[in-house]
Amino acid sequence: MKLFYFLFILLVVNNNAFCKQDRPDFIFVHGLNANIDSKSYLPFFNQKLKTNNLQVRKLPGHDKKNNLKELNKKNIKRYIKSLTKLTRFPEKTIIYAHSMGAILLRNYMPIDDRRTFKKIVYLSPGVPPKYYSFFKFVLNFLPQRFSIPSYSPKNLRLNDSIPASAYHFLFSEVDIFKSNLELLSNEEIWIHEKDEVVDVESLIKYFPKSKVIKEKSEFPHHVFFL
Repeated sequence: MKLFYFLFILLVVNNNAFCKQDRPDFIFVHGLNANIDSKSYLPFFNQKLKTNNLQVRKLPGHDKKNNLKELNKKNIKRYIKSLTKLTRFPEKTIIYAHSMGAILLRNYMPIDDRRTFKKIVYLSPGVPPKYYSFFKFVLNFLPQRFSIPSYSPKNLRLNDSIPASAYHFLFSEVDIFKSNLELLSNEEIWIHEKDEVVDVESLIKYFPKSKVIKEKSEFPHHVFFL
């Protein structure tokens, strides 16, 4: 009888392990200054864990507070390369990349690698952000270390302020993103019609096939997917 129970438990454990290995992967790439350790992300992550193996990697400069100086091209290239190694079956894998994460993923992941994934969803890429030309002009007069207050909700942001250098980097990447207006067949852009950060009308002009969400949400529209 003991042998029977042992074999039964072993079968259950192996079956669960097999099921987890067989489930599709879901990779989430967050945006600038996002605190993905926040409990606010748990409902979103837990929902995905019901049917997927969730993979979440923090952007460079987001492993701790006040470390955004690590957000640069060299570290982003290393970060994006690591994403391609997160799954053995990219053809079964969906990537959700949000805000700045969406911009960096498309700019730095080679097109041949992007083609291999089942789907890549760019959530609220700031292409461009609201008042883009004005802020880009003002940035030219600010020191790189100048701190700009963050207006993201406290429960979602990592830092209370963001150095001007991070915005310089972001804006240069925005220009690269919109220099290529062709989306692959497995790529989609999703945006809420009332997004607080993104210039929705301009984004749609650049990418007419963008999916515009109109559903109500208890969260800020820029993070409506939560």
